[in-house]
Amino acid sequence: MAACSPARRRACGTRIHQLFERLETQLRQVLREAELREGRRPSLPASAAANLPLATAEGRISQYVRSDFRRRPTEHWEDQWGLLSAQLLREAPQTA
Repeated sequence: MAACSPARRRACGTRIHQLFERLETQLRQVLREAELREGRRPSLPASAAANLPLATAEGRISQYVRSDFRRRPTEHWEDQWGLLSAQLLREAPQTA
């Protein structure tokens, strides 16, 4: 396997950074829409709430890579997502 040049690594790193930034922006938008459409708001400030599932996904990817692609990223996911999703949004107070 050929080694990546430093310039190519920087370019890949920049693209990965942009991807995660866009994902976090999209998650913030989904949270705003959940409040408007469903009357549910994040239990945390919007930025922290959007960052939580993204940080979780990044951690799962990192574990997968560290295990030499043997430990599935979805291992224990249903239980963990159940806990995260139950706490992520709450009913927004009704305005008079």
